[in-house]
Amino acid sequence: MIETDVQIQNLEQVMAVLRAIPAAFDAGAEDAAKTMRTLAIGGTPRSLLTKAHAQDQWGRVERNSGGFSFSNPVDYMTILEEGLYPWPQSPRTIGGYSRQAPEGILKPLVEDESVLQRIAELVVEQLEREINRAGA
Repeated sequence: MIETDVQIQNLEQVMAVLRAIPAAFDAGAEDAAKTMRTLAIGGTPRSLLTKAHAQDQWGRVERNSGGFSFSNPVDYMTILEEGLYPWPQSPRTIGGYSRQAPEGILKPLVEDESVLQRIAELVVEQLEREINRAGA
């Protein structure tokens, strides 16, 4: 009969790191959502009449069944995002979009590689912090 004994050094540390990963990923995803919200606020046009009304209405980042979300209840946000102004061009619009957000607000963010890269970095940074804390 042949018998072997496999031992893993620092098994408890390895297990602690593995247990920390879901919370770390969750925290990283929340950081990413908060960053997207901040960028969305910055990309929201300022109304000449109401000053920063739409900018001021972005809700907090909240957990949902798929991760995190944030929204803006202002009734004309869909018009801003999807370029639905009824006139193609005016002093304040171009191609149905606000001149201040000529491609919408969120769409340019999710299509910008540098933004997506930064979001991925936030998640990785949080994972590294939690793994280092758990392995310490």
